[in-house]
Amino acid sequence: MLVLTEIPGAKPAPASSPGPSQVAFEVPSRPQLARFARHYRESHPDGDLRDHLVSESC
Repeated sequence: MLVLTEIPGAKPAPASSPGPSQVAFEVPSRPQLARFARHYRESHPDGDLRDHLVSESC
């Protein structure tokens, strides 16, 4: 499980900073990755799955 929490009073990052763009979870096999991708596409039709040639991410 992933939990994101706000730090009260934290200053925004500068506009030039990369910021968070993805979260990666390791799966033990490509068949399990395929099952996750199918589930993700069905539950998040506007989501974005990408193959970065060295890893897959969403």
